[in-house]
Amino acid sequence: MDSLRRNIQLLTAELDEKRERLSAYYRQFGERLMRDSADGAGGAVPAERVSGWKELMRQREADAQTMLDIKSAVTRQQELSNFRRELERTLAEETDQLDERYARMGKLFFDHYDPERDAELFGEAWASASSVRESIERAEVKKAAAREDLSRSALFAKLPIYFRLWGLSSNIRARQEQFGKILTEGARRVVDSGEFARSVDEGRYGPELSSTYSGVRESLERLNGIKQRAGSVDSDFSAVEESLSARGAGGKPGKRVESLRLSIRDFDRRIDAQTAQVAREYADKFLDEEGRSLLGDASDGNSFSDMGAYARQLELVAQYRAETAAVRRRIEIMELSVKIESVDRADAAARRSIAENDRKIARLQEQNEAARRAVENGATERSLLVAQRDELHASVAGEASTVSPGE
Repeated sequence: MDSLRRNIQLLTAELDEKRERLSAYYRQFGERLMRDSADGAGGAVPAERVSGWKELMRQREADAQTMLDIKSAVTRQQELSNFRRELERTLAEETDQLDERYARMGKLFFDHYDPERDAELFGEAWASASSVRESIERAEVKKAAAREDLSRSALFAKLPIYFRLWGLSSNIRARQEQFGKILTEGARRVVDSGEFARSVDEGRYGPELSSTYSGVRESLERLNGIKQRAGSVDSDFSAVEESLSARGAGGKPGKRVESLRLSIRDFDRRIDAQTAQVAREYADKFLDEEGRSLLGDASDGNSFSDMGAYARQLELVAQYRAETAAVRRRIEIMELSVKIESVDRADAAARRSIAENDRKIARLQEQNEAARRAVENGATERSLLVAQRDELHASVAGEASTVSPGE
């Protein structure tokens, strides 16, 4: 029986494969019937069923295209985000470099300031920077004096001086930062005015300042190019966001894609069910469940070519049905064999039980016969014993009566 059960398991797996192959072919054949009927090449399927199938296909294709569009948009969005981050990094680096060049240019203007030549362009910045420079110099003098005091002071008097030095150092750093910003902004205004460019072209400034100015112009051109690209990226990013919103994926595109995937899966299930049903119903007009022709067999002069335009497809359906039915019959035969073996084992067990019970009955009958003999022997022995007792009673009573009381 174990061997039969293993074989049944193997055949059940084979039956599942055969059924899946037949189902897959039903879907393939059914789609062919649907398409031919839709194109007017055949009328095997009623028009209303073809219309329903076409609508399902249209909705399925629409969802699939929407999902592809969302995935493409998300990919493009990620690319644009990466590009935008790269542009922002480059923009920051280029801005820092431009500020450094402005600072260098402002310092050159300050160091080589000519009131007659530069008053209009840089006079205000030079005056502010000079005032800050003087305050820095005064603070440096005070700091040097504090250091002298520190070196001469006793230990207990050093703490206040340390605080004074710290305050002076902080003030100097703040003034130096202010000085640099004044020169940077002054150079920025010089470049923005446009007048300096003409002065450079006329050769009114030395090569160092002219070279620095050229570097500033290069940085400005690169910055403008970066900003233009950033603007283009922002426009593209906005267009992608609008595209996602139009497809219901503005907030969480992943959730929308998953919803579409489930919808497509449901459409596929419904489409497969329709096409398989159409093919089965069409095949049932010509074939029985085991693949035999309903028109008659070859001995009657019939063949698959008599089944019309889809004779080849019906021949394959007949083959797959026959193979599936053959495996199913083998399983049924084995299952019946298992049941027969089970009945045989039950019958053998019952027969053994009957034989055992018969042996027990025989033993009990022998025991009953022995018990009956014992009862009979006991009754006989009892009768003898009672007779003996009665005889003794009688003897004792007779003796008593022969003896008088006066004797």
